[in-house]
Amino acid sequence: MENWNELPSLPDEEELKKIRKSLKQQNRKTILICLVLILAVILAGVFVISPALESIYWTPYTSDYVQQGNDLKWMLEAYTELFQPGKEIQSVITGDTGFASYDLTLTRIDTATSQKEYIGGTLTRGTLDLDYPFYEYGLERAFFQGNNNLPEEMITHYRETAIERLAELPSFVTVKAIAFFPEDLTMAQLFQYQYDGRNGVTLKWVGVRNAPKDTEHAPFAIGFSPHPGGSLSLLNEVYPEIGLIHVNKDGSHMEEHFKSLLRFSADQLDKDKGLPIVTLTGNYYRDALAYVEENGVVSYGCLVTGTPEGLLKWLEDGVASSMILTDGWIDVN
Repeated sequence: MENWNELPSLPDEEELKKIRKSLKQQNRKTILICLVLILAVILAGVFVISPALESIYWTPYTSDYVQQGNDLKWMLEAYTELFQPGKEIQSVITGDTGFASYDLTLTRIDTATSQKEYIGGTLTRGTLDLDYPFYEYGLERAFFQGNNNLPEEMITHYRETAIERLAELPSFVTVKAIAFFPEDLTMAQLFQYQYDGRNGVTLKWVGVRNAPKDTEHAPFAIGFSPHPGGSLSLLNEVYPEIGLIHVNKDGSHMEEHFKSLLRFSADQLDKDKGLPIVTLTGNYYRDALAYVEENGVVSYGCLVTGTPEGLLKWLEDGVASSMILTDGWIDVN
């Protein structure tokens, strides 16, 4: 029978050292495994979960069409051409600021003077917010008046004022003006004015009628640039002539160009990627498209540049019924 009064023998010092060493090694392994698991979770969040969540939102790099570009720049180009006479988006620079958040810097140029302006903005989890100067541009207000069919007394006032001021200007000044036509012109007619070298007058933007003349409350003024160029040509397979490659005499390329701008803009709004303007919905573009499909793409007025003599001749020859002079500068070239 064992003697319960005897205490069990304790391990000697050497064995205790071995036990401590073994416990330390196990602790190190446990800590290392925990660190690896934590790192794996972090990496999964950064490289798997976060991108998966970000993919819910559209980004400045999203492209539903071709790889050599992105929907954001194309959308801004299309909007600027449609609603901002004589303006053009040159570049869009982006910078990541956090989860599905980006800073934006737009470079917009005046197609007549080549003057640049820089506009800030953000794209945060799919919501585009541009600084107010992007929307603040005055010429479209004058085109809005023209789209509403100007009263005769206003036409006369604009005409007399323009004649008086143009007569005072020296020939070395280049003038920018809004020219209103006595009757709506087809794109074929506009082609003749654009390329026949009539006194050096150049079309910069074409205002397109998008509602009947007698409409009490006409929609926003809308139009396009008649000049080839821009990155939108990358989308020509999907939207024919959205980027003008060249302009033909019958004006059909310009007509198709304008219609494609409308289709593309409507599609972007349908995808919740349009600019945040309450009064502009996909139906606005579709209504405008339906109108021009039925009535043709015709212009009531254009943004033009030219010499004082050339613009005066437009008024004298009856090409333009009236004009609003908006800017002028000395051409040093």
